[in-house]
Amino acid sequence: MDAMTFLENTSKHSAQKWYVVFGDEDFLKRRVIQTLTELLLDGVDPEYSLSRLSGEGLTFPDLRNELDSVSFFSSKRVVLLQEADSFVSNNRPLLEKYMAQPSEIGILILEMKSFPATTKLAKLTPDAAQIACKTPSESAVALWISRWAETQYGKSISRPTANRLLELIGPNLGLIDSELSKLNQFIGTRKTIAIEDVEELVAQTRTNTIFRVFELIGEGKSAQALGMLQEILNAPPEEYMKLLGGISYQVRKLVKVFRLVQRKVAWEEAMDQAGIPKFPMIRDGVRKQIRHIGAKRLNKLLEQIPQLDRGLKGGSELPPRLQMERFFVELMLPAQSNTPQNF
Repeated sequence: MDAMTFLENTSKHSAQKWYVVFGDEDFLKRRVIQTLTELLLDGVDPEYSLSRLSGEGLTFPDLRNELDSVSFFSSKRVVLLQEADSFVSNNRPLLEKYMAQPSEIGILILEMKSFPATTKLAKLTPDAAQIACKTPSESAVALWISRWAETQYGKSISRPTANRLLELIGPNLGLIDSELSKLNQFIGTRKTIAIEDVEELVAQTRTNTIFRVFELIGEGKSAQALGMLQEILNAPPEEYMKLLGGISYQVRKLVKVFRLVQRKVAWEEAMDQAGIPKFPMIRDGVRKQIRHIGAKRLNKLLEQIPQLDRGLKGGSELPPRLQMERFFVELMLPAQSNTPQNF
């Protein structure tokens, strides 16, 4: 089941004996797990009925004991096993047996990065118990922005305004929620978030400056781009994930245009399909960026973004600032291979 579908239809959900919440969209994961535990506990105090465990170093007997233990103050038991990927890999046969005869008392929630559908464990897990938290399509994110602003903050936001917010932040739901929270406070009692509010509050942030860095790279102005980059990277390291949202959004636009033109789609049509604004200056900038980066590097960029994401989250020994600098310095170098002439 898709996370969005689950969150929008909780009233129709029937409790399962175990769940697997998986994917790479951390904001959705947090919302699903919070909603799921509230549904399962049905008003019971989580202090007495919810256990949060880490998969690191946990043994299966310890997990089973936790599932079968009932507090004196509650008849319900929900066990959330966080970062469960390695635990599942190490205890797969035992989990398969458990799912054939689950605890009569406790409900297990496995939080994982991935859950391949081809495994026996996945086949034993009902569809209603598999909740995939993956980044939605851009059109789905735009619709979500409108619904989320209404349900969480009591504000309305038009589709063009939602699209502009998406363009500035990228499809990172956590960052979008953070900006909606700021916009809510910014407009006060007014009920509608206007595109002017987004321009004033969001477009002036460091995230928007990322687009200017890409423009300078496309124009071959590496020194200016590097100077602007250094100013951006003076932000606290925790702000880098917001910057990555802008980087990812811009890269996906460039790659989409490039691949469409490779397939002989007309230039203007490719720009339209990629959602590039119909301003000659912006479209000319996109074209320059594609030519500067070149075919070989464009085809690799979509692989580099997830690598950078993992690195910034602790998957690299290099400091976050150095990781960001290295990514951009490589982009600043002129293309080593030819880009199709129709660019």
